[in-house]
Amino acid sequence: MTPTHLLLATDGSESSLEAARLVRDLLNPAALARVTILAVVPPLDTVPFYGANVGYGMYGGGMLSPETYDAATALAEQTAQNAMRRTVEELNTTTPAESVVRRGSPVDEIVRYAGEHGVGLIVMGSRGWGEMHAVLLGSVSERVLHTAPCPVLIARPVVTRTT
Repeated sequence: MTPTHLLLATDGSESSLEAARLVRDLLNPAALARVTILAVVPPLDTVPFYGANVGYGMYGGGMLSPETYDAATALAEQTAQNAMRRTVEELNTTTPAESVVRRGSPVDEIVRYAGEHGVGLIVMGSRGWGEMHAVLLGSVSERVLHTAPCPVLIARPVVTRTT
């Protein structure tokens, strides 16, 4: 059965743009009734910055001012908007695509959105940070794969190998 509502999760990375290209080239987005592009802004206290977690309060042993925290939050929101814009450009379809930004855990928000809106297929990129990063922080795509209420297609960037 062909899904009618596709959720394309993006963070602007090359692998998420590859996911948009896969949708464009393989899934015929024009045949879909609905395409949603979702970007999730994680809480700043969970985002690693040079080995430290940044949140309202602590950074490198000091305190972040409310102004600095607000500026970092605004930058994260702008980054999400830019990721969605780039994804729409890669998707390049006449099918109307709804753009949604949510705040929270990327895994939780992607899975929650899919469940709340009857998504038939989630398409997302594999971040590709390597095994150590996945061991330390976990893989968003892997966790979505195991908890989503629908099928998940994970795209990896094409790697050109030389021999």
